[in-house]
Amino acid sequence: MDPRRVRRDIGRLAGADFQGRGVGCVGHERTVDWLAGRLGAMGMAPSRRPFEGPGLVRLAGPPQVAVLDQAGRADRQLAYRRDFVEHVRSAPSPGRAGTVVPGTEVAATGNWIAAIEGPRDLARLVSEGLARGAAGVLLPRPLGPDGYFAKQPTSAPWLDLPLIEMPAELIRGLHGRQIRVTISRERVPSQGTNVVAALPGDDALRPLLFTAHFDGVGDDPGVRLPGAGDNASGAALVLELARVLASSPRRGRRPVAFALLDAEEYGALGSLAHAQEVAAATPPLVVNLDMTARYREAAVIEVGPGSEELVDAIDGAGRVLGTPLVSGNVASDNRRYAAVGVPALGVATGAHGYHSPADTADRVETAALRRAGDLILETARRLAA
Repeated sequence: MDPRRVRRDIGRLAGADFQGRGVGCVGHERTVDWLAGRLGAMGMAPSRRPFEGPGLVRLAGPPQVAVLDQAGRADRQLAYRRDFVEHVRSAPSPGRAGTVVPGTEVAATGNWIAAIEGPRDLARLVSEGLARGAAGVLLPRPLGPDGYFAKQPTSAPWLDLPLIEMPAELIRGLHGRQIRVTISRERVPSQGTNVVAALPGDDALRPLLFTAHFDGVGDDPGVRLPGAGDNASGAALVLELARVLASSPRRGRRPVAFALLDAEEYGALGSLAHAQEVAAATPPLVVNLDMTARYREAAVIEVGPGSEELVDAIDGAGRVLGTPLVSGNVASDNRRYAAVGVPALGVATGAHGYHSPADTADRVETAALRRAGDLILETARRLAA
């Protein structure tokens, strides 16, 4: 495994041309083409497996929150994802202006309710806000460790009132001030595409399948979300594993397949479709990589039912390489395979800047790529033999 090659592929996947690899964007289709081209250049015949994607709810323009002066002019513009973000269920806001009033204030007509304590019941809060004629609601939410609000992709329908999230101290500082909020959202259909390729082997042996999702949360208007660690890192490692095995004269007898999966960020829809497909044939042994861009003392392993052969192989690999393994949650595509009775293992080491502009290629740790890459290659060799 060559970490330099992996880093180059991560840089490409996290580049501006691919627009954060969000389902439904132009960059997403470019990503599919590029992945298929890379596998084809290794001498394989990749196939594109389309499936019905989620009904996306996405931004149609740059969100804006302006703090107004007494004359109603913009005195200060808040920074998107630094100072505020739309709630995942927020309705659009066509430039609604109003005074920020405490959540206990009875007279809220045309104003923004500051719900400092947060919603105990969001639907009820929205209902009460509508009854009081509120322009919208400000909700408290802490910033992530990198100083950004993480993006939460959604296909859920929005509620009937604009909902804006901010740090609680910022909301308190806006009490009595006028703000104007513009949030443009749209609902659009989408299609997902898995990219699958295989190396032949003895059909009497159970195949191996190495997977990683390539989709990201997608760029926002005016804000890049590169998705380098999540999950360009895992996808690039699967590409490198495919290259090494395809060029190896001693690959082993077992068939090996590679699946670069789509729409993981929308409920693992790509692996749902692919898991049903492979479960109907000869169920493979699945190893899924998600977030292999940061290493802290051990690799995290999630074991699905019936995965003893996988566990023995990766445990042996870890011992030989001196890479400790710990059991933990890898809430990713591996669970879709496990749910249909396919033996599956999830592998992760971590990432920086989860779902935020801070998830950049320069923050991917070469040592983490080397650890995860060597671990997965040694596991593959043990299983293939």
